[in-house]
Amino acid sequence: MSKPLEGKTGVVFGVANKNSIAWGIAKAWHEAGARLAFTYQGERLKGKVEKLVADFGGDTLITECDVSSDEDIDRVFEEVGAHFNGKLDMLLHSVAFAPREALEGRFVDTTREAFSTAHDISAYSLVALAKREAPSRGSGRRALARRMVDPANPFVSRVVVNRVWHHLFGRGIVETVDNLGATGKAPTHPNLLDFLASQLMDRDWSLKDMIRQVVLSSTYRQSSKPNMASAKVDPNNYLQHRMPIRRLQGEVIRDRLLAVSGRIDKRQFGKGPMVHITPFMRNNRSPGGSGPMDGDGRRSIYVEVRRNHLEPMLMAFDKPTPFSTIGKRVVSNSPAQPLIMLNNPFVHAQASIWADALLNSGTSATGELVNLAYQQAFGRDPEPWEAEAAVGFIEAQKKETGNDSLKQPLTDFCHTLFNVKEFVFVN
Repeated sequence: MSKPLEGKTGVVFGVANKNSIAWGIAKAWHEAGARLAFTYQGERLKGKVEKLVADFGGDTLITECDVSSDEDIDRVFEEVGAHFNGKLDMLLHSVAFAPREALEGRFVDTTREAFSTAHDISAYSLVALAKREAPSRGSGRRALARRMVDPANPFVSRVVVNRVWHHLFGRGIVETVDNLGATGKAPTHPNLLDFLASQLMDRDWSLKDMIRQVVLSSTYRQSSKPNMASAKVDPNNYLQHRMPIRRLQGEVIRDRLLAVSGRIDKRQFGKGPMVHITPFMRNNRSPGGSGPMDGDGRRSIYVEVRRNHLEPMLMAFDKPTPFSTIGKRVVSNSPAQPLIMLNNPFVHAQASIWADALLNSGTSATGELVNLAYQQAFGRDPEPWEAEAAVGFIEAQKKETGNDSLKQPLTDFCHTLFNVKEFVFVN
């Protein structure tokens, strides 16, 4: 039978007799496999403790300690540290004392000195012991981190893998990414989840390696075009018979507008710009100023977030409110989204900046400008029918303006491309 505390060490303060709480806990620790050290105060208690722990083995340390003395506490911890080779996992405080005269007679006759002594030994001693132990144990964060990535604890790696899969495919192997417990949904591919979790641990928790492994797989690289035969068997695509079509997150859409227009600032780190506050957003809690509409071109991750002044465009595209953490975003389809892409001044501004960049590219022919715009927006050349329609649209807009300038027709064309489904969806 395995012992859960095998290899653990602990020090026990406050064993008085076989009926004391400290002794009951110490016995349970010992039976669970822990190595222990015991303290006592005074010769009277020394013999009792020695008799109680006689069957614990010669490795058990017994030492005197006056918990009202910081010097004595320091000595004990040095002695315990040397005995356990610097390893101490558990501390039990069960110390209680009051002067005899304070336990007799009326409560109101208790002296200030006796009361202070009782509290110092019975209560403050816990603080003194914890303070002395804390430097050796640190904040506990390192121990927690080690426990989380321990190979014997596969839960964390499974959660990490599932989150990454969710972001790559739009749905996790376990659909409830915030709940992999009994009340969550069962994994669609449990063996795959366990395999990837073990791979993550074996590769020193490298997310880059894991992502590379997934995106190079045939599952990730398959077409999003529906297969009717497979759709009959798997209508909800739980088995990943095709790549799901996914809409980009609001922050990514904003960054993509900046990237395509050439306005994006790719600098890393540094202080981000203040959030842009429109007249509609302003209230009695608003700051005095307002940031630039385009956030100085900085990526969305650097733009200031104010809980009472959330950016309308990002909220329309389902950015969560910053009140709690969330692993799986809601993906909605609302009228506000196309209206934002049609009417938002920021979107219009990026279309104008992009048109200027195209006109300054050294290309003058309308067809060549259309090809360049498609390459920048979608990473591909336009289909023949798309090119024909685009050139026709630009020429029609040019006639409507009544001059030879391509600026406004090209701006309208760029704005149109922003509103193509392919711009805001991963196909």
